[in-house]
Amino acid sequence: MIKSAAKGFGLGVMTLLALFVATTSFRYFALNPDAYFEESRAVYVEHPVPLLCHIGGGIAAIVIGPFQFWSRLRNNYLRLHRWMGGIYLVGTAGFGAVGGLLLAPHAYGGHSTTVGFGMLAILWSVTGLLALWAILQGRVSQHREWMIRSYALTFAAVTLRLWLPILVALGVEFEEAYQTVAWLSWVPNLIITEGYLVITRKPFAR
Repeated sequence: MIKSAAKGFGLGVMTLLALFVATTSFRYFALNPDAYFEESRAVYVEHPVPLLCHIGGGIAAIVIGPFQFWSRLRNNYLRLHRWMGGIYLVGTAGFGAVGGLLLAPHAYGGHSTTVGFGMLAILWSVTGLLALWAILQGRVSQHREWMIRSYALTFAAVTLRLWLPILVALGVEFEEAYQTVAWLSWVPNLIITEGYLVITRKPFAR
């Protein structure tokens, strides 16, 4: 009972954070430079298509993701679960990751930031495609694990916005903080995810 309540609470918090980030990200669709991240304003103005692909795919993924983990929805509305999963994968492995990869070479902060965000985009796409491959092969447990990894990377949109102000508040220069969150936003997410999967993995799961 306690374990179930804790899981539900965690999923609820994750969902609220995801919806908040998605809601605040809609401002990019106005293509108003004043609404852009100041240090990346020129890049966003020059590359509006990759930006909107990245933002649009990311919004779809970060909103849909939490609902895919709701066992009641998955068990009672399997067709809806599959349709939502398809939209999620198009948003991540398609639009979101491709847009992010195209923007990464121009990322504020230089080489470290470019590599960090570039790797995030690649892994974002790869985990989604592996999740799709697993379910097409009927490997439900593997599909679940790859989808969890994928959403851990999607959730980097939230953790980036949590870590950046913390680092700045601790006195880290903004450029250095941004270079750091290019990695800190997703690497710990994956490490925690792998620990969770090891703990919860069932022996001989398909």
